[in-house]
Amino acid sequence: MAQEHQNLAAQLRDSCTELSACPICGSCVFGTFVHVYEYPYAECAECGHIFMQTPPSEEALAALYSQQSGEKCPQRTVYLENGLFEQRVKAIALPKVEFCGEVIQPGGLWVDVGCGTGEVLTAARASGWAVSGIETDSDEVDFGRARGLDIRCLDALSLGPAEIGDAKVLSLLNLLEHLRDPCGLLCRLAEMLPTGACVVAETPRHPSLSSFVSCAFPHLAYRHIYPPEHLHVFTERSMEITLESAGLKPVAVWTFGQDFQDLVFASATNAGLDGSDFFDQIVQMSTVAQQSIDDSGFSDVLFVVAEKT
Repeated sequence: MAQEHQNLAAQLRDSCTELSACPICGSCVFGTFVHVYEYPYAECAECGHIFMQTPPSEEALAALYSQQSGEKCPQRTVYLENGLFEQRVKAIALPKVEFCGEVIQPGGLWVDVGCGTGEVLTAARASGWAVSGIETDSDEVDFGRARGLDIRCLDALSLGPAEIGDAKVLSLLNLLEHLRDPCGLLCRLAEMLPTGACVVAETPRHPSLSSFVSCAFPHLAYRHIYPPEHLHVFTERSMEITLESAGLKPVAVWTFGQDFQDLVFASATNAGLDGSDFFDQIVQMSTVAQQSIDDSGFSDVLFVVAEKT
């Protein structure tokens, strides 16, 4: 998968332009954090945000996610796997919906932007929400529609009041990091929401052990910090700035991650180690080890529920 991402990154390099300031706080003071597949990632000295310094153009990104370019994002093969869908709903999507249910009374419309195959929509529907999704990948749209989900094939940048409707919850899970201007999109979408509605955002997080893994094994990047897809890795501060710019106030924050597996898999792959019972035993430590990483504040996912004020 890392090799496929590297190939895709090379194909989009000619469309890139260089940024002279942090796209979140506007600071011109930043330093190089890591180079991945010849793309420089910078770390802002003011808000700590990590951003791709030479992101692809809006046109190139739109073509990538709509599959107009003929190139496929490598990770989509996982999302389109029938056998994994229900497992992902139960293990990944449902805990997120339940977390939101602790601060938002279930009921009303939940709109998921960048919904993929509809894992979160499926979990939200089972929890008592009316649901609607937005997705650019036509294959993923068809996959979700086959499961009875209301999903529209649209780009997030083209959304208007007709698509947002009277949403009580608007979720953007693993979306903001893919955009050249995440603050701009969030501001525009939040403006369409009524006061009291909630925005749920999930992004890669820094500082994290996975950020360290990306620095140690940049030639094996396939998640967290990797081009051409991830343009941003948020800190709590840069997320706070992003939400504030849209008139949103955080009401709940959850950090968790996959850092331990990143470290084990990258180390084993780099060393050319084949699978073995010993390797499997190490991987079985993931839950306990990851909990320790989370407790230490170095998990790689930032999940935020924010209310429009």
